[in-house]
Amino acid sequence: MCIRDRGLTPPPPVPLAALPERRRQAVVLHYFQGRKVGEIAALLHCSPGTVKRDLQLARAQLRREMDGFLPAFLPAGLVLSAAGRRAGFRPPPPPHTVPLPAAALAGIAAVGGCVALALLPAPQIDSVRSTPAGGGAQVSVQAEGAGQVWLEQGGRTLPCRPGEGGVFTLSPVAPGPCTAVAAGANGRTVRVDFSVGDGDLSSPVLAESWGENGLVALRLQDPSGVDWGTLSLTGEDGTTLSPCQVDEAAEVAWFDAPAGRYTLSVCDQLGNRGSGPFWVELPQ
Repeated sequence: MCIRDRGLTPPPPVPLAALPERRRQAVVLHYFQGRKVGEIAALLHCSPGTVKRDLQLARAQLRREMDGFLPAFLPAGLVLSAAGRRAGFRPPPPPHTVPLPAAALAGIAAVGGCVALALLPAPQIDSVRSTPAGGGAQVSVQAEGAGQVWLEQGGRTLPCRPGEGGVFTLSPVAPGPCTAVAAGANGRTVRVDFSVGDGDLSSPVLAESWGENGLVALRLQDPSGVDWGTLSLTGEDGTTLSPCQVDEAAEVAWFDAPAGRYTLSVCDQLGNRGSGPFWVELPQ
């Protein structure tokens, strides 16, 4: 039955067509079909964390598209489903048929929950501090009303650990420009740009090397810690060798490398990369 047949004015439709395809699918599956995050992840072939992120970004985008009037103009589940059909999305059929009254109640509950989320206050970042720690820096973000806090630096997203009193921390963090981002339970985010001035700018140092049982042993040192997964020797013919054994506690790695000239390459835990020539000489 058409809404207009009952003399009611339908609310403006939510612009679902403005959402990217996967976010649109996640919204329809979660709010209109009542599916759980784990089910959606299986249907969309992604992780539950990606589904949660897509739902958060979708809510934020819909609010922008509707000029901040999402709570006032959020339509009922039936109208939202119609908007999804107009956008060209056809969700997969549910595993069983839900009676109409139950489906209507589920739609109303989902809409009410979304409205409640939209009415929650935006998070707020009160302060950001960086102090020397472990050769890098420890960043502490004081945030109110935030469920998650992360740092964005050099194209990477670095999640912070929640603590007491609304303080989120991360260590070690490389020096340089950085952005702290706090997200609230309703998907709203706030950003603060800052600079990490403390930290280690040097790559690992080759402290010593020696021959041992037919292998070449290298001792590497770095105040931030060596990223042993990046350690390699590259020969003049382009062949790259990885360590055959690593003792991180002793800061020693062993290579099964023939005699010759190599290029040693390694990073520390902050991403500071170093490389240089290295010669392997076998005993006469």
